[in-house]
Amino acid sequence: MLHLRLFIHVLVLCSFLDDFGLELTRPEFYYYLNQTGVYTVDGTDDAEDYNDLKVLFCRIDQNN
Repeated sequence: MLHLRLFIHVLVLCSFLDDFGLELTRPEFYYYLNQTGVYTVDGTDDAEDYNDLKVLFCRIDQNN
């Protein structure tokens, strides 16, 4: 359950940043992301996945 709550907090933060035209910096600037030097996964589009997730949560919110 804790993982779900953290995930929701991340989505809220990203939404907040989007609302004000702010954005996070590149992954290499974050300690836990820069340990391997690998920032992408072949066949994965993180931006598209994030946008799909935002749309999903908006639809869920509209149904409640």
